[in-house]
Amino acid sequence: MKIVIHASELNEVRIDGTRIYLSELLKRFYRFSNHNYTLYHKGEINPVFNIPSKKYNLKKLQKVPMWTQSIFAYNLFSDKQNLVWMPVQNLPRIRPKKLKSVVTIHDLAFKKYPHMFLPQDTKKLNFHTDYAVKNATHLIAVSSATKKDLLKYYPKLKEENISIIHHGFNVKDWRIDKNLVKKQEILDKFKITKKFVVYVGAVQPRKNLVVLIEAFEKLKKKKYDLQLVCVGADAWKAEETHERTSKSKYREDMIFTGGVSFLELKVLLSSGEVFVLPSIHEGFGLPILEAFACETPVIASNSGSLPEVVGGAGELFNPKNSSELEEKLEKILNFQELREKLIKMGIQRLENFSWDESTKKTIAVFDKI
Repeated sequence: MKIVIHASELNEVRIDGTRIYLSELLKRFYRFSNHNYTLYHKGEINPVFNIPSKKYNLKKLQKVPMWTQSIFAYNLFSDKQNLVWMPVQNLPRIRPKKLKSVVTIHDLAFKKYPHMFLPQDTKKLNFHTDYAVKNATHLIAVSSATKKDLLKYYPKLKEENISIIHHGFNVKDWRIDKNLVKKQEILDKFKITKKFVVYVGAVQPRKNLVVLIEAFEKLKKKKYDLQLVCVGADAWKAEETHERTSKSKYREDMIFTGGVSFLELKVLLSSGEVFVLPSIHEGFGLPILEAFACETPVIASNSGSLPEVVGGAGELFNPKNSSELEEKLEKILNFQELREKLIKMGIQRLENFSWDESTKKTIAVFDKI
């Protein structure tokens, strides 16, 4: 089968869950199938993704406005492919009639919480996702929560046209020498001098960092000598979080690292006393698995797909309740037996997530349609 893959996400500098998802499957498609894959992209592929380029037909298309709907769509006619896979929530409106299509849906947060997005982004996401959901041959949902949202917002959608395929995880990539020479150098770089609570992800409203800040402040009032380290680059509306931080009495103990290298991420995540993902909504939540691998206890909100990913291996809290988060933090900070139990359960939980299995299941979707 000839399969074309929308791969322009590989040209981006910022690393996020969607791009990790695409790159990990591309490291495996050729191993588990004999299909002929062509990757369409529009620039230099970010070497961080480590794509085995020689295993694929690479087609670099000119950067033009509305790339997916224009030059990408045009090339679908000239290359005579059997199937197009869209790892993003988009689908060309003009495409060959016989071309089958699979679209991966990561989340519908923009429908549930439109005020947490820029208006122009909400409009764009609705425009592209609505069409893709209603017109794709088959959909892949990255979690049961995402499938549930699809059926809620698109009631005419047939359940059999949705396959749930979880993200995988590479435990070996996250192993770290606890005595690493550069560990102290990295902690010094970010001015980390105390035990700390760590968050990993973008800085934007849906991540709900204000509630984490409030819980941290309550701990500080109780004389906990801690720092809060938020690891990740600014995204949309990041100024709201930074403004809240600037008004805090404890702002000197709140550190926003911005984007970091993979080694820095591993050191920061493995050095934290506890990892918190307070998001209002996530389509999946890869940082939870990263924390499990780094042997850091996990606290996550009980919203969206996060309980599905945590699977009982971490503490959950109401994302609107900073006092509840504070209680969970205190419990983990004070009880070593609980910490050790959560760490052990987290490591065991990782056995449920495999990129090999994700890839095989995705290929199975390609084959059955």
